[in-house]
Amino acid sequence: MLKSCGIVLRNYYPYKQKISLFDKDHGRIEACINNMRFNHAQQLNNGTIIQYHITLYPSPCKIHDLDIVSIPFELAKHDLVFFHHILELSYYFLPHGAAAPDTFDLILYLFNAAHHTFNKQLILFRFFISLGMYPEHIPFERNYFNYLASQKLDIFFKEKLDEIHHKVLESWLLQCIAMHPNKNQFKTISHEKNIMVSNENI
Repeated sequence: MLKSCGIVLRNYYPYKQKISLFDKDHGRIEACINNMRFNHAQQLNNGTIIQYHITLYPSPCKIHDLDIVSIPFELAKHDLVFFHHILELSYYFLPHGAAAPDTFDLILYLFNAAHHTFNKQLILFRFFISLGMYPEHIPFERNYFNYLASQKLDIFFKEKLDEIHHKVLESWLLQCIAMHPNKNQFKTISHEKNIMVSNENI
């Protein structure tokens, strides 16, 4: 039986006996860990990529035979704020219990490509596009941004952003954030505008 793959978004141990996962096939889920010692469960850091067998029903779902695949130290080392920002946006914006394969592939590629240079605004753009978000009333050069959205990830990560498109994308991204009803609960909210307004590569 093939194992499922997921990214730890939040670890509630020791306060609650569960973790929040971005599962490749089931989207964001809350899961209890079976057959894992309590102190080991506490050591599952946010962002850890894991493999496991999963039992979806009855709720809450349970995972067992868990293996740690990797921990994205490289991205955390280069830009810890952006690393946590991506995880937090995933926690709040991902649909619960619904697969988001394009978003999963983007984050996995980001974690694995952290030693390369890429534009943070473009990563956030691709993140929201992969979830089908298109804020209204924002000027949008559809041909150019449709071109970016359709690029394969290995090509997309090499793209640069000029100052004209940077300004357009800045407004678009801030509108995406503003659409979420729980935006005031974001712990990285104080850093979001800095990420949006700086046409910055990491």
